Amino acid sequence: MEDNSLGRHSSVPSSGKLDDAPKPPQAPSLISLKKSLLSDPSELRSLSNLAVARSLNGDPVSARSCIRRAICVSPGTARSHRVLSKILAGRGDTDGALKAAIREICLDPGSSTGLEIAGVLHKDAGALHTANRVLQRAVVSDPSVFSALNNRYHVLKALGEFDQAAQCLKLLLEISPEDPELTSSVIFRLDHLLSWSIAEGQDFRRKHWARHEAALQKDAAMVAGYAAPLKKSTSHKLRIGYVSADFREHSAFSVFGPVILSHDRNQFEVFVYSNSSLRDEKTEEVIKFVDIFRDISTMSDADAACQIKADRVDILIDLSSHSAGNRLPVFSLRPAEIQITAWGYAQGTGLSSMDYFIMDEIHAPPESAKYFSETLIYLPSAVPFTMPDNLPDVSDPPILMNKAATFGSFNRGIKITKTALRLWTEVLRASENTRLLLKCSSSESPAWRHVVESHLLEGGIDPARLTFLGRTNKWDHLDAYRLVDIALDTSPHSGGVTTWEALSMGVPVVSYLDDVLAQRVGPSILNVAGLPELIADGPGDFVRAASNLSQNVTALRHYRQTLRHRVKNCDAAVFPEYTRFVEEAYRRVHHLSASGGRTKEPIYVR
Repeated sequence: MEDNSLGRHSSVPSSGKLDDAPKPPQAPSLISLKKSLLSDPSELRSLSNLAVARSLNGDPVSARSCIRRAICVSPGTARSHRVLSKILAGRGDTDGALKAAIREICLDPGSSTGLEIAGVLHKDAGALHTANRVLQRAVVSDPSVFSALNNRYHVLKALGEFDQAAQCLKLLLEISPEDPELTSSVIFRLDHLLSWSIAEGQDFRRKHWARHEAALQKDAAMVAGYAAPLKKSTSHKLRIGYVSADFREHSAFSVFGPVILSHDRNQFEVFVYSNSSLRDEKTEEVIKFVDIFRDISTMSDADAACQIKADRVDILIDLSSHSAGNRLPVFSLRPAEIQITAWGYAQGTGLSSMDYFIMDEIHAPPESAKYFSETLIYLPSAVPFTMPDNLPDVSDPPILMNKAATFGSFNRGIKITKTALRLWTEVLRASENTRLLLKCSSSESPAWRHVVESHLLEGGIDPARLTFLGRTNKWDHLDAYRLVDIALDTSPHSGGVTTWEALSMGVPVVSYLDDVLAQRVGPSILNVAGLPELIADGPGDFVRAASNLSQNVTALRHYRQTLRHRVKNCDAAVFPEYTRFVEEAYRRVHHLSASGGRTKEPIYVR
């Protein structure tokens, strides 16, 4: 899964939603501004506004000229230096922009905007510690400024200060508690940052989504009356609806796509509701297979719910949970009698309107069922996988040439936390002469590499034992596993598709069980792949297991030779057989509904 980068374009502070790029203000009329200047050429605000207008209209040279004129007229006006800073930042002149921002702060020490601009510029220059100090001053100056908190979150995350980053996210929810998109974004990120227990994570979801459900009551009543209730019958052809923004080339589609495309069309009608206008070959494949494909990306939640209700869908499946592009508010409006969350981001929703959650017994053990708002449906695996047709050949383990093992992780940078680095440091200490290779887009950031190297150096590991690789195309990404003997799982959020890919390339993945739901994805995959020996009982056992395996050349050669075949033939990767389990689960819950209700006890489908 992609990472919804908060404030992706954070060079210009914004106060919008976490996942939205800042929206430029409407440009003032150039004619009206010029008239104002003609009547009073020294009018500072008009000069400043004209500079902003010209900048937004794609004329940064004239914009800079205007604002410099304003500064000449009144060099002590802080706002003019702020505007100059933004214009210079937009042109890529970081040094000039920073000088202008600092000048504004000198003129107006309490300016949260000036402090924020300076903080962002320090961040963009890689001076993360300085950026954090400046952004902290901005937040203290005005705790209600959304964008300052957002930018400080990014800096703290890059520094590996995940507990403080999580606190920033929680403060953002306090500023804008009524925004369901923000709530989902915060939940998604907290899952990656915090080692919270299953109970804590689900309670947080319930607590914060409840206010959205209350706000949607009026729309929910309207949707309930929009169409006649569905006829309760277990004999008719079931109508199944799937909702996601990822019906395209995407890691999430590699998990749920094969489920949809393997449905028995004699038993099921398949409706797809796409929350994205993006299309590619995968999208076209879905369109050709299903009965109905609808783009709901421009529909309001109420209109989308009414459309689903009008389609008389029996069972509606959420494929996103709190990840990017979800339409959980639609599910809160209850457009279908039976609603299920599954696969795309298997961490639970907290919605009282979500009836079921497809899981497996390793990912969410039966004793944890009481913490979920949904009833659990146990399948052989909660994370299915289809091996791509064209994969690079499996190579010999590199230990044969290097004479020492190479550990690796190809997970996203946000998953490489202090917890993970601390464990990996212990593994390297326990495994003499071994190396660690990290491949992710974050590796392209000098600041991020410095943070990782610093953590390992504090643990006594020479940074020379580290190798960083950045982004490549998919083929080269998978082929890079020829450089790795053993993959180390991340924590507190373990790998999903990344784990499947490593196994498919003959690379064993060492993981461990914990009471953190996101941490149990890796063990769930290893279990269904028939690799229980790679699941450690805890952090200490994880270090021992990884270290011992690094010295077992015979085992590493055996894994290289057998893992691809083992993955290809496990219960989670054989289609359409896996979909038959899914269809049986759909029949079971539909029968329960027709019989008068929903069970709270987990449902087992073998």
